[in-house]
Amino acid sequence: MARILHPFFGVVVFLLLMFLFIRFVRYNLPEPQDRLWFRNLPGVLAGKHEPALQIGKYNAGQKVMFWGIMGLISLLLVSGVVIWRPYFAPLFSIPAIRIGLLVHALAGVGLILLVIGHAYLAFWVKGSIRGMVTGYVSHRWAKAHHGRWYRQISARQDGKSK
Repeated sequence: MARILHPFFGVVVFLLLMFLFIRFVRYNLPEPQDRLWFRNLPGVLAGKHEPALQIGKYNAGQKVMFWGIMGLISLLLVSGVVIWRPYFAPLFSIPAIRIGLLVHALAGVGLILLVIGHAYLAFWVKGSIRGMVTGYVSHRWAKAHHGRWYRQISARQDGKSK
C-alpha cells in the first residue's frame, strides 16, 4: 500500500510546498546583507549579535534552507515521475530510470538531512519554536535576531498610529 500511495502523497507534498514557495519567495531572495551573515557565521552560531547583521525577515541560513528544500522537492518530483510505475516509467529507458532512482534517493536523503538540521537549529535559537508554531515573536526577539525586519515592521506600525 505504501508503494502505491507514496507517489500520490509526494505530489500533494510538492503542491503544498509550491504554495509556500509562492507565499515566501519574495522574503527569501538573496540580498547583499546576506554576505555579512555568512562572514559572521561563527558568531551567529555562538549567539552573538554583534556586529549588527542587518537581517531582514529571514537570515541567510534560513534562505539557504528555503532554496535547498524547494530545489530538493523539485528533484524528488521530477525523478519520482521518471520512476513512477506503472504510469510513467514505461516512457523512459532503463538507464534513465536508474539515474532517476539514484537522484530520487539522494534528494530524499538530502531533504531529510535539511529537515533534521532545520529542527536542530530551531531548538538552538531560543524563541524560534514558539515563533514557528504561533507565527509570532516578541518585539525583543525580533530586534535581537532580525534587526532590519524589526525596524521595517516598527516603521509601518508607527506610520499607522499617526
